[in-house]
Amino acid sequence: MAGSIQKTIGVRGTVYLVRVEFPPDPHTGKRKQRSKSFKTKKEAEKALAQWLVEIEQGIAIDTDRLTVTELFNHWLEALKGTNPKPRTVIEYERIIRSRIVPGIGSVPVQQLHPLQVDAFYAQLREAGASNDAIHRVHKRLKQAFDYAVKKRLVALNPLGAVDPPTVRSRPAVVLTPPQLRHFLYTASADGYSPLWLLLVQTGLRRGEALGLRWQDIDWERKRLHVRQCVEVLNGAANLTTPKTPAALRSVTMFAESVAALAAHRKRQVERRLVAGPSWHNHDLIFTTPTGGPLNPNNVLRNLAVIIRKANSAPELTEAARLPKFHIHDLRHTHATHLLMDGWSVAIVSRRLGHANPAITLQRYAHAIVDVHGEDVATPAAFALTGTDSSR
Repeated sequence: MAGSIQKTIGVRGTVYLVRVEFPPDPHTGKRKQRSKSFKTKKEAEKALAQWLVEIEQGIAIDTDRLTVTELFNHWLEALKGTNPKPRTVIEYERIIRSRIVPGIGSVPVQQLHPLQVDAFYAQLREAGASNDAIHRVHKRLKQAFDYAVKKRLVALNPLGAVDPPTVRSRPAVVLTPPQLRHFLYTASADGYSPLWLLLVQTGLRRGEALGLRWQDIDWERKRLHVRQCVEVLNGAANLTTPKTPAALRSVTMFAESVAALAAHRKRQVERRLVAGPSWHNHDLIFTTPTGGPLNPNNVLRNLAVIIRKANSAPELTEAARLPKFHIHDLRHTHATHLLMDGWSVAIVSRRLGHANPAITLQRYAHAIVDVHGEDVATPAAFALTGTDSSR
């Protein structure tokens, strides 16, 4: 790596041109040069010294030629240094590779204009991308350019002047008592029957339930402890830690769940004896036939089968007919019925593993009732006892 200062005399007088050669780009292998003119030799020498130090420390970036693709390479390297979830990195890389790089990857970051971003979003929409997909692109772009501003690669984040597409979340489906009974009755014949009951009665996330181990069950106190979870990584089931610190929690189980797990444990012991050496002992409650973690996607397929089977049952009443719902709606159902039954927001929040009760209140305010029944005694503090003639 070399640097030089060249004195030139032109129409604008004497200037000092500084040139440095950058190390090869770690992603493309290409070499680049950086040059800039200064009015005095002292300024040129100072700039050259600073650039050479940056190159030596591995932090030198040619901001004038840095492209959006190169910015994302630098941002991802910095992100990986914070030890994010592997699934997060894979998802970010997928969006960047499939959406952003083909569209605006070659644009220099110094030249990206909000109108270009608007046009890029319009192209994605014309290609069939949903508002949700474009919103994810927007979030990644904003994160990368926030990083660029922090590192002084750009002065302003162009995404600050771009309105992201509106994403309307799907309304949660809450199963009624008749629907819940019919669902659990049908699911009792499924191979994962204790799982469905546990999801309904504890409000666990799918991955949290699949990550449960027998050592996480406190039989005496009828509690389970959420300490790990299962997520899909490159198409396969992967054991990892829960998504947030608040997700690490204890949840009291109802009697039906305790009994179902106890019966399930006996059946699993029998399967382990049959499997013999082929059994992979992860101590998991819900496993593959050989003891490995269940793929969450396989559980979703089973749910679809249960719903179809339930709605094709003979003598099905309209009140028990199951709507189309997602597995996460069992969590919504759990929380909604607890709140409608008078459970405090704080307790429900802890069961769900929310960071604070405000999150629970925001999502489930519709389910909170102030009183049970209509005959409610007026609190003495503001009871109307008669007319006050002293007013």
